[in-house]
Amino acid sequence: MKKNKMLRIASILLVVTLLSTCVISGTFAKYVTKAEGIDAARVAKWGIIVGVEGDSAFKTEYETDDSSYPGEYSVVANEEYDLIEAAKDSEHEGAERVVAPGTKGDGLKGTVTGKPEVATRYTMTISNWEDIVLPAATYTDYTEYVLGEGYTKTFDLAHDYSPIKWDITVSNGTKTIGLLSEAAKKLNLTVDALNAEGVYGFSASEAKEIMKNYKGALESLLEDIAPTGASNPQVNVADDGTITLSMDFDPNVEVNYSFELNWMWNFEGKMTGMTKPSNIYTFDEETVDKADTFLGNWIAKLAGQDVPNFTAPTDGNYIIRATVTATATQID
Repeated sequence: MKKNKMLRIASILLVVTLLSTCVISGTFAKYVTKAEGIDAARVAKWGIIVGVEGDSAFKTEYETDDSSYPGEYSVVANEEYDLIEAAKDSEHEGAERVVAPGTKGDGLKGTVTGKPEVATRYTMTISNWEDIVLPAATYTDYTEYVLGEGYTKTFDLAHDYSPIKWDITVSNGTKTIGLLSEAAKKLNLTVDALNAEGVYGFSASEAKEIMKNYKGALESLLEDIAPTGASNPQVNVADDGTITLSMDFDPNVEVNYSFELNWMWNFEGKMTGMTKPSNIYTFDEETVDKADTFLGNWIAKLAGQDVPNFTAPTDGNYIIRATVTATATQID
């Protein structure tokens, strides 16, 4: 009897031990699957520097190119005159800036430099682009003085006369092209006389017509000069005459790009003009001299000088100006 009781107690202890073992063993073994991820990010590099150099496109004085002339400057503005209406509210002080036959300017330049880590679109806009224009009409010839009669002779302009010739110079840091002058050669828009006289580019109105009619050819020229990693050249002319040039750059592309609006007023010789891209005409040297002289006397009249037989041109313009805006934006 005592033996059976001991066996029963032993059995109970065995069961308790087995249960304890199950409970305790659960704290020593189980299936475990674990994953951990650590990540960090920083702001992507921008570092694009955009600049516009436009304050020196037109000057108050120009150095002479004639080695036989002892003076330093051939053109110097008179501080007494204030003939540009917009100049009264401008930041420029002192004499107004002037242009004349034989002068030229390298200015109105938009630049972009940097190596951003994002895709970037660089855009240059040319707006408020105005040219000097002497409209087609009959004018007094101030190159011919008749003794006893004064300035009585006249000359005719069959087309509007715009003596300032513009070009848009594009550079990628190592290579530079004249966008309009190269387009002229590529599209045969000029005549031999134009190249022979060393005149390049077009008037503002002619430039806009070329950009409207030969958009594809101009974009092809931009593509030719595009650095590796640049693409999507765009040339557009809005209804108000605003010109937009743009180029896209891939991330991590070293950008050193510029668009520059240059101008020149040829000193003498023939002048070629254009009414449409397919309609080229030429003013001979004598007509150019007469037109330039009339423009100079127009300003003299406005400055208060007595100019005989003078009639102000209708719809003419004696002011030259342009606004250049450079912008770099991230492409989404």
